Amino acid sequence: MLTLVTTALTLALWLTEVYRAVGAGARPGRLLELGHRVCALIILGFTFWGLLLFSNGKFDLSDPVPHATEIVQIAANESELGVLIPFTWMVLRSWEDPTRQDRRRQA
Repeated sequence: MLTLVTTALTLALWLTEVYRAVGAGARPGRLLELGHRVCALIILGFTFWGLLLFSNGKFDLSDPVPHATEIVQIAANESELGVLIPFTWMVLRSWEDPTRQDRRRQA
């Protein structure tokens, strides 16, 4: 999502430069300025939201709650994208719903 926003902001800046180069009127300039400000506000919003989430996790004083789980399967494979990169994963039985299984990728 953030990539889309920054791409839109870049395009808006390019269009602004094109409008200036050809000497466009005031109305398209105001519209582009409004779009620029909206994109900047969205980026700032995502930045502060990320900061809030980081500080919430970093300064949380509560103890982690352990949950017993069961490992159903551990497996490995290699990617087939031209370069062989090994990766592994585990299949765990969910502690919330014992009938469901979750797949977790290992680094």
